Amino acid sequence: MRGLCECGCGLRTKLAKVNDPRKGRVKGRPNRFIHGHSGRGKNHGAWKGGVIIDGLGYRMVKRRGHPRANAQGYVREHLLIVERALGKPVPRSAVVHHINGTEGDNRPCNLVLCNDQAYHLMIEARQRALAGSGNANWLRCSLCKSWDDPANLRVRPDRNMEAVHPSCNAEYHRRRRAEARIRKKARGEVAA
Repeated sequence: MRGLCECGCGLRTKLAKVNDPRKGRVKGRPNRFIHGHSGRGKNHGAWKGGVIIDGLGYRMVKRRGHPRANAQGYVREHLLIVERALGKPVPRSAVVHHINGTEGDNRPCNLVLCNDQAYHLMIEARQRALAGSGNANWLRCSLCKSWDDPANLRVRPDRNMEAVHPSCNAEYHRRRRAEARIRKKARGEVAA
């Protein structure tokens, strides 16, 4: 005479020991829920159909057993949409790019599958350049923050591909040397 928990967990409930009309318990009959299960899943007051928004703004859908599911069984919705369009799972190294930059906009026409994070970052950089300068090939000077043709900039591969105008770089180093001389004078050291 034991029933199953109505939360959907599949576990058997105990028999009620007392009548409790507020909780729907009748002495000698199975309880509707295991203690603590009445607020789970569809029975929870904040249930939104198994869809949540994570801290980064991505829509998460409940898909237990999916290879990319988190500990609670949620997967980012855009991955599921791309997998449905491809007809196969998305490779682990692949990243999905949102064209308009809105993480919650998961229309198939707004999603681009990138081979890896490096390609995704390149697309993001080119989009920023196009929005900032009107030319996707231009780079931004890290010192004066203006956009310019890469031919007019010096790109430093040793500094994470940092781009600077030679004139901005010279001015920056002149200012640094002057500040160092002022600090030496303040400490009482002789400037050479």
